Amino acid sequence: MRDGLSKMPRVYDAEAVGKRMRTIRTMVGLSQKDFAKFLGVAPQQVNQYEQGSSRPSFAVALYLKTTYGVTFDWLYAGDATHLTVGLAHRLAEVEKSL
Repeated sequence: MRDGLSKMPRVYDAEAVGKRMRTIRTMVGLSQKDFAKFLGVAPQQVNQYEQGSSRPSFAVALYLKTTYGVTFDWLYAGDATHLTVGLAHRLAEVEKSL
C-alpha cells in the first residue's frame, strides 16, 4: 500500500486552493468578513487563505465540503469529477468572473 501512496504527487498549490475558496465565497455572495464568521476564523485568515499564504485547516475544508457540497478533490486538486453537474457549472461560471 505504501507504494501506491508514494506515486501520488505531493504538491500543494496554496494559491489554487485559495482561488477555489474565493470562488465558493463569491458564489454564495459573502464578504470575507461574513465568510469568516461561518468558518469560525478571523477575516484576516480568510484573506490569507485566498492569497495562498495560509492553508485551511481540515475543519475548514470539512465545513466547506458539508455546507457547500464541494469535494476535497475539487478544493485541493481542482478535480470537479465528483461534483454535481449544477455545482460544477456554477463554480466554473464564478471562476471565469474572478
